[in-house]
Amino acid sequence: MPKKVIFVTGGNAGVGFQCCLALAKQPNTHVIVAGRNQQRVNDAVKEIKAAATPTSIIEPGIVDLASLESVRTFANKLKSRQLQFSTIVCNGGVQLKQKEMTVDGFER
Repeated sequence: MPKKVIFVTGGNAGVGFQCCLALAKQPNTHVIVAGRNQQRVNDAVKEIKAAATPTSIIEPGIVDLASLESVRTFANKLKSRQLQFSTIVCNGGVQLKQKEMTVDGFER
């Protein structure tokens, strides 16, 4: 049976983490846990792998969605692998005390 490839942004904490955890417990899933902080993503992947089924693949995806260059680079890496995604979960949240701008000039 082919694996379902699922990409989850903000997968290293909160709702995104719980989503990845639930998906990893399903057979034949390939979950890409995406986040901008490599250490946090790697820690989450380790914890998710411990709960995953033996047929699941869990991998980190380091990408800063606030940077168009980071998104382009990451997208090109994924494209070169020719993965066929069954699901993309666009999750993420941030609580800021004041207005912040991304490196590309967009409000965060």
